[in-house]
Order: sequence, then C-alpha cells, then structure tokens
Amino acid sequence: MVMNYLKLIRWTNLVIIALLMAIVRLFIFEKGLQNSGLLFNLQFPESSFWILVASVVLIAAGGNVVNDIYDQEIDSINKPDKKIVGKHISETMAWVLFFLFSLSGVGMGYYLALEANDTSFTLFHLFTPLLLWIYAAQLKKSPVIGNLAIAVLAACVPLVQLTFEYGSMLFTYHDILDIDVYGNPLLFMPEWGLYLAVFAFLSTLIRELIKDIEDVEGDKKYGARTLPVIIGIVDVKKVVVILSMFFIALLYLALFQLSIFSKNTIVYFAYQSLSIALLVGSAMLKLVKANDKKDFEMLSKLWKLIMLAGFGTCVIYGFL
Repeated sequence: MVMNYLKLIRWTNLVIIALLMAIVRLFIFEKGLQNSGLLFNLQFPESSFWILVASVVLIAAGGNVVNDIYDQEIDSINKPDKKIVGKHISETMAWVLFFLFSLSGVGMGYYLALEANDTSFTLFHLFTPLLLWIYAAQLKKSPVIGNLAIAVLAACVPLVQLTFEYGSMLFTYHDILDIDVYGNPLLFMPEWGLYLAVFAFLSTLIRELIKDIEDVEGDKKYGARTLPVIIGIVDVKKVVVILSMFFIALLYLALFQLSIFSKNTIVYFAYQSLSIALLVGSAMLKLVKANDKKDFEMLSKLWKLIMLAGFGTCVIYGFL
C-alpha cells in the first residue's frame, strides 16, 4: 500500500529535485563563495534551505498527484499496469493529498518569505500549484502550451532557490553590489542560476515531447491535442533533434562562462564531452531509429539520465 503512494508522488523524481537543490547550494554557490577570495558567505540559513527544499518537493508531489487524477482514462490505455488513481488509491484520497501537499508547500514558502522580509519571494509557491492544476486539467491536452508549461515549472526550481539564496546575499551585502572584480559571487550567482534554469527547461521540454510520442495512442482516443497527434511523430522527432542540438551548444557556452571562474576548464570539457554530450548524441540517434512505445519509454529514461549527468558538472566544480 505504501509503495502505491510512493509511485503516485513519483518519489524518485522528488529525490532528484532535492538532490539538485542540495548540489547547487553546496557545489556551486558555496564553492563559488570560497573561490572568490572576498570573504563572502551564504546568508540563507541551512535550516531555512531545507524548508525551501521541502516546500518545492511537496508542491511537485501535489502536481504529480493531480496529474494522475486527470489522466485516469488515458492511463488505462497508455500504461494500465502503472495506473494508481482509481485502481489502488481512490480519487477522493488523491484530491486530499493534492490539497494537503500544495497547501503545506505554499505555507512553507510564505513562512520563508516572511523570514526574508519580502513576501514577493513566495510568488513561485503561490502560482505553481495553480499552474500544475490547470496543466493537468486542460493544458496537457493542448499542443506545445502544455509542454512549455511543465518545462517552465522545471526551470523555476533553480530560480526559486536563486531567489532566496541570492536575495539573502543582497540583503547582507547591499553596500558592495557594484564591485566588479574577478570572482564576485554577486555576479556569478544569477548567471549560474539562469544557466541551470535554461538547462532544466530544455531537458524537460525534450523529455515531455518524447513522452507525448510514447502516449500518442491514448491521447488520440481521448481527444488530447498533443503535438504528435497534430503534426505527427516524424515531425516531432525533428523538433526534438533540433532542441537536442541547441542543448549541446548551450552546454559548451556554459563551459566557456565557467572558465571565467575556474582554471580547470579542460576537466569540465572532458567530462561534458564524454558524458552529457555523448549521451545526448546517443539519444538523438536512438530517436531517429525509435518506432514503438518501448523505444520512446527508453528514450524518456535516457533523458532523465542526462539530467543526472548534468549534476556531475556541479559536483566536479565543487571538488576542483
């Protein structure tokens, strides 16, 4: 019974979110401060950081639940063996969990915003549960808009962390904001937060398009106007290949920017070329050859592996 609840909230995805946030704090922001030589320190308390992680994870869990509530009929066709709501957990209980998770996450975000003396920091926590609900109920059945919505939400994870971490830095070091020196964290933190957001956006968008191809039969039957239903699988494959090429280009652009703050560029180049870029290239080749549901399911998992490999760059940065 417990396993059904864990599957419902996609617990492995939630662990990845928490891991990503911890890696960014420890290996990017904290390490960057140590390398600056300017005696900067993180100002967002560790206890508050873990409350932030919990709030993001709870809201994401709520989004996974409400998605399954609205996907009951489609899941009966696309993945009958994996269906949870209406089979192992009642729809009523699922709604209770959605509101419980969402309200808890919003409450935590509001508490942190009050602590930071800026209630605007809680905007992410306020609009995300609503957007997740709208996505599950309506946007998911629309071409492109639904994919973009979930990709934007993925990009918001590093951005909400940047808001609290960087906001706390600005509050403490507001009198030296205009220092333009090598390694100033008040310059690199926003830049890296934005890079991470773009990577999260692109990788999620690509994965969502692949999942749409995987679920095309069920979507057709229940009138979901996803991109593969409208323009066909072949053309969606072309879109994914173009986005994948752009992803690789951005990867090396970020590497160039990283060289400003680190002397170990060759190490990052080797890692990204032999892991991330190689995996993305492999995914493109497999996509061209993919024909059945199992192929696209494997590709979806491969892109999750690419996301995890991306964390490796952050970890390597922290150790070098």
